[in-house]
Amino acid sequence: MKFSTALVINLAAVAGYMAARTLLEDDTDLERLPNAARHPLEHARGRLQRARTRAQHALMEARIERTAAERDLMAQYRSRTRP
Repeated sequence: MKFSTALVINLAAVAGYMAARTLLEDDTDLERLPNAARHPLEHARGRLQRARTRAQHALMEARIERTAAERDLMAQYRSRTRP
């Protein structure tokens, strides 16, 4: 891969990240944009916010499962090490 291609890919990734961060901020003023640009950005903002909510729920469920697994493993360990 050429250096210029890698550079363009990295710049696009950074631009996408920055755009997503900007859209996730609730105080971003989309009303100033023309209708042709506003509606797709509002839709993208909604999708990003739903994805963030799903990710937060998944992380919370993973923490609960990890805690339960740790508790079970400690109970098994204690039952095997204590007579």
